[in-house]
Parts: sequence; structure tokens; C-alpha cells
Amino acid sequence: MISGISKRKVLLTLGGVIVIGVTSFEVTLYTYSTLFKQNFQSAFHKGFQQQLNDTSQRIITLSSDLSVCDKDAIVRLRDEEFFDLNSRLIGWLEDNRQACTSRPGYSHVIIEKPNILNRYIYEEDIELDVISLLDGRSQLMLTKKIGDKRWFSLLEPWTLYFSAHDCQNCASVSIGKQPGHPVGFYLGDIPVSFKFNIKTIHNFYAKHAFILSVVSICFYIFVLSYIVIWRKNQHQSPQNRLKLAIHNHEIVPHFQLIVDSRDNKRQHCEVLARWTHGQGIMMPNVFIPLAESTGYIDLITVSLLNQTRIMVKENNTICQEIIFSFNLTPSQLERPEFVQELLDFCHPSPPFKLAFEITEREPFQDPKKARLVMQKLSQLGVLFELDDAGTGYGSFSYIQELGFDILKIDKMFVDTIMSNNIKINVLDGIIEFGHTANITMIAEGVEYEEQADYLRKKGVFLHQGYYYSKPLNQKAFLNKLSTTELVN
Repeated sequence: MISGISKRKVLLTLGGVIVIGVTSFEVTLYTYSTLFKQNFQSAFHKGFQQQLNDTSQRIITLSSDLSVCDKDAIVRLRDEEFFDLNSRLIGWLEDNRQACTSRPGYSHVIIEKPNILNRYIYEEDIELDVISLLDGRSQLMLTKKIGDKRWFSLLEPWTLYFSAHDCQNCASVSIGKQPGHPVGFYLGDIPVSFKFNIKTIHNFYAKHAFILSVVSICFYIFVLSYIVIWRKNQHQSPQNRLKLAIHNHEIVPHFQLIVDSRDNKRQHCEVLARWTHGQGIMMPNVFIPLAESTGYIDLITVSLLNQTRIMVKENNTICQEIIFSFNLTPSQLERPEFVQELLDFCHPSPPFKLAFEITEREPFQDPKKARLVMQKLSQLGVLFELDDAGTGYGSFSYIQELGFDILKIDKMFVDTIMSNNIKINVLDGIIEFGHTANITMIAEGVEYEEQADYLRKKGVFLHQGYYYSKPLNQKAFLNKLSTTELVN
């Protein structure tokens, strides 16, 4: 059943679609009609004026060439240069009522006085007559007095303009003022009137208007959908966004190799969580603390373990010797449900070489309980690393109390190698402690050759950092394992 609020939203949406569609259709028709009128009048004005000017020039040219109406004159008058579909008849009428035309068989209609319906002045010595001459049809006759001859040309302006437009019934044109035909423009004192058939124009452009209305509806739906999704994301808390991202497998493992600097052998890597796609993406420095504070870090860890297990199973040949190290917080080792998930994952043995890095961002609330958990996992073949050593709670006392296998030297201390920072003495102290405790050490954040050389000389051979490899997605990581080159 749809709730009352949902029904209201659906009806409002449908109403919006209908309003947008109808409005777009009507506005498009109005716009097309307006543009049609403007363009048609403009084109007719330009064409008709050009025709009048060209015809006047033809008459002037012919008058200078012809003086006697003979066979050569008639041939000249019928030349394509002067006689075409838009000039039905051209020639001259002498004072003695003798006519010479491009079509001699029609000379008599010029000699007989035509019925002049309207006469207009185009230029000083050029007239345009609207006459009723052939079959009762009105004609346009341009006349120009030159010497003792009155030159004329019967014009056919309609052919040129109406045949050039697909909508031939959309408009009608009149020379002169006609009832119901507004004057569009004047040429000299010649009024040119237009009457537009709006219904025919609308029918002609209906298909275009319909297509644009559909496009407008689609755009409206797209914008509305975008706003709905945006508002949903805005109102969704970061906690819910993170939970949804975990459920949709939008948080994936990236792998940063740990290299033995003596022979560039890849034997270890740290698995890092990255939110790479989906809605509301957050950076690790944002979603990791959020995950830890909400308990979702357990879901992320299990997801990364399972994704890595699938990758190793499908690429066992190149992955079987690599130790995959995952970050855990002390509080995770104190949650029975999560610990049981880890034990189930590792039983009877881990599906790949597995290590857990325990961060020092928070202290162990119950070190004895944590030690028992670590012992159970160690018995199944899991290694434990003390991450960010020297920067947090407990520090080196954890190594003896909890039995870590590996000590990771934080980047903060590695960065002092290329400076005069007094903390380099702390780095040397950490390294000396590691050797004394006979514990494997990994240096994090190695970015320069000088750092790698210094650490190697100090007996710290396992290095992690951008000097060797940045964190890689699964595809790039597998490609990296398939090659021999590590350091650029």
C-alpha cells in the first residue's frame, strides 16, 4: 500500500511532468511560429527587393542595347540573362502603341490598356503596378520610362519564395494593403502585407515541439531524480553512508609492499582500506576513525580479509609467499564476537600468510585478555606486529608483555634521517632496542634512497614506503608481483 504522503508525492511529480510537457510544447510552438514569421518576412523582403533591383538593372542594360524590335531584339529579350521564371514577360511599349516583348504572342495584352488595380512608386522613375491581366489573375508589372519607350517586366515573385519553403500553406503575401493582412514592410511606398495561417504553422512544427517536450520532461525527471538523491545523501548520516558502503563492497583492499632492501624480495605487504567508488566517498583519515568509533571497523576488517582470501586463491602462484598484514585496534581484540570471527577465519589454518598490526592509538583495557587472544591466533600461524611503535600507549612494554613478532618503526622517526632533528637519536634507540630484543623490524614511510641506505646500514632491512611502492589496487598489485622491477 502506498502511504498518503507517497501518493501526494507521486501526484505532484506526475503533475509536474504534465505541466512541463504541456508548457514546453506550447512555448516551442509559439517560438517556432514567431521565428517562422520573422524569417519568412525577412527572406521575402530581401528576395523581393533583390528581384526589383535586378529587374531594373536588366531593363537599363537592355535599353542601352536595343532600339529596334526585330528578330535579334526578341532573341536578346529571351536570353536567360534577362528572362526566367520570375520574369514572365519583358520588353517595351512605344508611344505609337507598338510593343516588343520576349513573347510576341502576348504583345497585345500589353498594348491593350491593362486594368491597373494599384500603382506604387518604387524609386523616382520606377513604378510597380498591380494589374489584372491574364485570366483575371492579379500580376505585378515593373515599368520604367526611358526615352520614348516605356520598358516593363511582368514579375512572378511568389514562385521563388513559396517553393523554397516546405510549409507552402503557412503564409500568404499581398502587394498593397489588404483587410486582415498586416503590412510587414515597405519597399519605397510599396506595402507588402502578410497573413499567416497559425494553425497550419503549428501543425507543421508539432513534431518538433513534441520531441522538445519529451526532452524537457526527461530533463525534468533527471533533475528531480538528482535532487532526490542529493537530498537523500545530505540527510544520510556519515555513519549510515559508511554502513551502506561496507554492505555494497565499496570499501576495497589496497596493498603496499614491504621489501627486503638487501635483495628487493617482496615478502610482506600491508592491506589498507580504501573507499574507491559509490555515493558519499570519504578519505581513510575520515572513515577509519568513524569506523573505529562506531564498531564498523570489525565489518571492514572481515570484508578486507575475505576479499584478500579470494584474490590469493585466484592468484596463488604469485601470492603464496606474501605475508598479508591487516590493522587491528586493541579494542577489537577485546570484543568476543569479532575475535570468534577471526578464529573461524584462521581455523584450521589461515588461508594465506597472515599478520595483524596492532595500532597504538588506544591502550589495551585488559592486556591479559588480549594476550590470550593473541596466543590462540599465534598457535594457528598468525603473526603480530606492533604498529607505530613509540608514538602511542604502552610502546615497547607491549613487546615483552604481549609477545609481538614484529616491530614497525613509524614514519615520524624515519623522516628524521634526512634532517638534523634530535628525534634521529630516538630512531637509533628504537633500532638498538629491536636488535637487543631480537625482534624483526620494519621501517615505514621510506621515501628516499638516503633513508633506505641509512636504515640498511643500521640493520633494518625490511622497508615500506613510496620509494618502493605506493598502495596499489588489486590489479596493479598483482601486476607488480608479476614483475621484477621495484624501485624507479
